[in-house]
Amino acid sequence: MQKFLMLVIAIFVLGGCSANVQKGVENEQAKGEYMYKVNALDPKKTAYKILAKGVVPKDEVLYMDAKAQTKIFYSDNPKQKEAFFHLYERLTGKTASDFDGVAIVALEGTKSTGGYKIEVEKIEDRVSTIDLRLIYRTPPKGSIVTQAFTSPYLVLLIPHTHKEVKVFVSEE
Repeated sequence: MQKFLMLVIAIFVLGGCSANVQKGVENEQAKGEYMYKVNALDPKKTAYKILAKGVVPKDEVLYMDAKAQTKIFYSDNPKQKEAFFHLYERLTGKTASDFDGVAIVALEGTKSTGGYKIEVEKIEDRVSTIDLRLIYRTPPKGSIVTQAFTSPYLVLLIPHTHKEVKVFVSEE
C-alpha cells in the first residue's frame, strides 16, 4: 500500500512539473524570447521571436482589411522597415525596436466573436527560403467567447536572415 501511495505521489509531482515546463514555454513566448521550431527530418533550428500578438484595436479595425493577410518586411529594405514600424505602432500602440532580419505580420481578418488566435506551427530553414507555417485557430465549439468583432494578429521576427520567407496557413 505504501509503494502504491509513493507511486501516486510521484506521478502527481512529475505531472505537475511537466505542466510547469509547458507554462514556462508559453510565458517565455509571450515575453518575446527566441523560440525554436525543429524540423523532425532536419534538426537544424530556426530561431524566431514573437514581438506581439492580440487583436487589432477597435479604432484601427476600420482601416484594416477584413480578409486574412500576411505582410513580410525585410530589414535591409528601408521602405519596408519604415512600413513595419508604422503598422506595428498601429497594432500595439508601442514603438517597435530596430531589427535585423525578417518581420512578419499575420492578420486573420475580421471575426464576429473573440476566441480566435494565430500560432506558429513550424518553421523550416531551406537552402534559399524559410517556410513558415501558421495555424489560424477557431474557438472550441460551445466555448464562451467575447460577443464583438475582433481581428487577431501575430507579429514575429526571424532574426539575422534575409532569405525569402514563404508563409503557409492552415485553419483549425
